[in-house]
Amino acid sequence: MSDLYVVLGMHKSGTTLVSEILHHSGVRMVVAPEAGGYDQGNFFERASTNQLNKDLLDCGNRSSLKLVKSLDVSRVTPALDAKAQALVAKLSASKEPLGFKDPRTCLTYDYWKEILPRHKIICVVRSFAQVHAHYTKRSWLKPFRGVRALRAWHVYNTRVLEAYQSQTPDERLIVDYGQFMNGSEDLDRMSRFVGMELVDRRVKKMQRSINSGGWRLKLDAAVFKMLYRQDLQHLTASIRSLIHQECASGPSVSNF
Repeated sequence: MSDLYVVLGMHKSGTTLVSEILHHSGVRMVVAPEAGGYDQGNFFERASTNQLNKDLLDCGNRSSLKLVKSLDVSRVTPALDAKAQALVAKLSASKEPLGFKDPRTCLTYDYWKEILPRHKIICVVRSFAQVHAHYTKRSWLKPFRGVRALRAWHVYNTRVLEAYQSQTPDERLIVDYGQFMNGSEDLDRMSRFVGMELVDRRVKKMQRSINSGGWRLKLDAAVFKMLYRQDLQHLTASIRSLIHQECASGPSVSNF
């Protein structure tokens, strides 16, 4: 088969943009793109892999912030496994580069890794402060929404980190959304990774929720740490280290 790419990353972290760039550059990420862009609900997600993730997690259309439990591979039913194997066979028959993106894949990647042929992953990360800012704007009537956002950020990015470390260096790429939107180096890195010139689909005004921080974040981070005994800064440092290792040979410096 041709090259296969899996885009991994939490909701609101830039995965749609990366999928859109790949699709318009010759990597078929969807069968037929919907009209409009991100604001019109076009997330450049392949319907078949999206639905399989929902089936695997038995989550329906559950809110992303409430979906934080990873798939137990041992509990995949024979019927679902057969459905997944048939889908992979269809993807493998492609004569053109293709891929798929769905944030839920962070929770199901252990299974995908078992059934997919050789493939490459593109991990897209965004700071917990900016993700928190997205989920908490205009949400004063939902006081625990920020804590749930931080919990989801920690779960999804822990899984992204594990997926990244499970692949060989030539089969993985990690991109910091903040840096990606503010320079050409990361687009160039991605271009070299996929082996083709990429169409730049970045729109500066689409970089939202960048004014992060303040008392709400500090309060929610403290509550998160108390409830879940997890350290956001420790995970941030681990991801930042990987980004810097990849960028060590070039001028790119992550602001993750």
